[in-house]
Amino acid sequence: MISHILSIAGTDPTSGAGIQADLKAMLRAYGMSVITTVVAQNTQSVRRFVALEPDFVASQVSSLPLQLIAMRCSV
Repeated sequence: MISHILSIAGTDPTSGAGIQADLKAMLRAYGMSVITTVVAQNTQSVRRFVALEPDFVASQVSSLPLQLIAMRCSV
């Protein structure tokens, strides 16, 4: 059976960190994600970021089917 793994993190368009890096590390698993921040950046600098409202982040988590909630979680 393939595991479901949940990552709760911000984005990193360069895949060096955040949701993208977590999903990249989830070999042989279904990667689920909850976004906390959205970032405009490149490998040199962060140009802008927007933190999502806490109640919106909570809504993302609560919308996940209970049977798929991860045994492992990266926050």
